[in-house]
Amino acid sequence: MKWMVTLFLFVHVFQLFSVHSFAATSSEKLLLKRAQQAINLTVAEKKMNVFLTAEILTQDVLLVHKVRVIKGKLTILDSYLVKNGKIIANKDERKANDPLFILQLKKWSKPSKTSSPVYTQKPVATPIATIRIDESIKEDAVLPTIDSSNLKEPTPSPQIAVSTLESQLVDHLMNRDEKFTVSFSGKDNIKLALERAMLQNDYVNYVVSGYSYSDEWDEHDNHTTVFRLTYLESKKEFDIVVKKVHELLPTIISADMNDHEKVKVVHDWIVLNVAYDQTKTSFSAYNALVNGLTVCNGYALLVDELLTELGIPVRIIEGKSGDVDHAWNLVQLDGLWYHLDTTFDDPVPDTPGHVDWNYYLLTDDQIKRDHSWTQTYPLANTNYDHFLKQQLQKQPENKQRYEKLLNETELFLLDDSYKASNVMELSALIKRLKISGNRMEFVYTSGSSFESDLDQAMQSIDGWNSYNTNYSEFKRGTDPNEVKATLNLK
Repeated sequence: MKWMVTLFLFVHVFQLFSVHSFAATSSEKLLLKRAQQAINLTVAEKKMNVFLTAEILTQDVLLVHKVRVIKGKLTILDSYLVKNGKIIANKDERKANDPLFILQLKKWSKPSKTSSPVYTQKPVATPIATIRIDESIKEDAVLPTIDSSNLKEPTPSPQIAVSTLESQLVDHLMNRDEKFTVSFSGKDNIKLALERAMLQNDYVNYVVSGYSYSDEWDEHDNHTTVFRLTYLESKKEFDIVVKKVHELLPTIISADMNDHEKVKVVHDWIVLNVAYDQTKTSFSAYNALVNGLTVCNGYALLVDELLTELGIPVRIIEGKSGDVDHAWNLVQLDGLWYHLDTTFDDPVPDTPGHVDWNYYLLTDDQIKRDHSWTQTYPLANTNYDHFLKQQLQKQPENKQRYEKLLNETELFLLDDSYKASNVMELSALIKRLKISGNRMEFVYTSGSSFESDLDQAMQSIDGWNSYNTNYSEFKRGTDPNEVKATLNLK
């Protein structure tokens, strides 16, 4: 019998089928909760009695269905493959024959007895565990499960075979093969098949630097295609990246850290240990880890590999900064996406020991100030400082943890209590901050006149012989004229 993990949002649904239970492990609960956060049902869907079911295919891969009761039957509306809380493929009802989803389903399932796996067949995978997702999974909870035989497809899907070409290309890409020959039958679009194979893995997609192919076929559509690919990083070099990442993480990550703390540690380590390659000849995570030099593509690849290894959902974004091609990351924390640009937080030329947080976990609107993109990515629309302040209220037991994040990332500067707009306000702000010490940080909204205004403000302040200050554009602010300043009194 096959079991299905189910999230029930409405009590009356229980009446439709027999329910069992399973004592889930902590890691299984975390896997399921991350999948729930990745898919994140809308309020409208919940009102329509839509809920989620999930089958655990491997230790980190789930097959998740979005389900609704229609005419007394559980009906699949959409399906997703989720790895470590990251959607790696999805099948919308309107795209039931999407070969990318079919290929992913084949990849994470045991082989079918038929020669041509098709979507309408259930994956022949043996679930590692059978656990119902719950919005507030407790450590000692016993979670209900459901018999998957209750699930029905809304309409029969045409039996489209998995693309033999695409399947073979995935294997060659993962091996970083530079020249290889593939034989297949059918009318596959070769260029599209290769591009779709690359899109299955962000890391692979951004280490392929070029490709070409030559194709021969007969009257029966039997093809023999020779592919030639170039990579920014060889298989041997990638294996070194994996080895170094496995060696690095235990030295910088502790068991008591939450995901927010882990992301900051990864960000800071990269900025402190990697320098931007001004010759623009180093493009990979291998270059970053082995030589300490890379450009934006290598920064983004290294973030992707480190966070993926930590089980934190991450994407690589390609776009532009001004008119220049650029790459950075999207990171998901507690179900919310944020932009993370370690390249732009690393000073050029390199300044040992210095870390910026101007591009640390930004919203779409915040980063659009000097970044742009045309492809579709998850929305990032929650201010990270607002989220942290909410956690201070919701989790008083973790107050020190979240206050530290606010302070160390300079997000506290977004609070109006650290801002001044004129000489009088600046004088009052310095007097108030001086109570806590002679070193202070603040934001001045009239950046173009900061130096002269600071000189005037200091004339009304007692208890100092000299002072020095440094300031720069406050890029997290809403006004490009704002500067963040550090003032030291002596």
